[in-house]
Amino acid sequence: PILSGLVGSEMCIRDSFWIAPADGAITRIDIQGETNNNDTYQLRFYKAGASANASTVTLTHMITTPTITTNTDKTFNAFFTISSGGDFSSRDRIFWFMQKQTNNHNQTTIFNLHITGTHS
Repeated sequence: PILSGLVGSEMCIRDSFWIAPADGAITRIDIQGETNNNDTYQLRFYKAGASANASTVTLTHMITTPTITTNTDKTFNAFFTISSGGDFSSRDRIFWFMQKQTNNHNQTTIFNLHITGTHS
């Protein structure tokens, strides 16, 4: 199985977090954390083929999670089972981004992200 755990805060990830060792699929996404305000988020996953000496990288959309709702000074916990769209090929680079859906406040969000799946 794919087992990838990440820890982060409100940020934009600008590099891949995983290079696929074989063909496979993301099958579940878990996120747990805490925040000091009440904005909502979505996680977006993209893939790109392996490259070297490239001037640009083209990302292909894979998955967008349903909205994750947070509450001021509270913890949050969400998980999503992925039934389609999570497929990738051997040597693909997998990228993820956390996007605010609302922008009510400046906010600090600390979280753990766990991605599971399969590969051949």
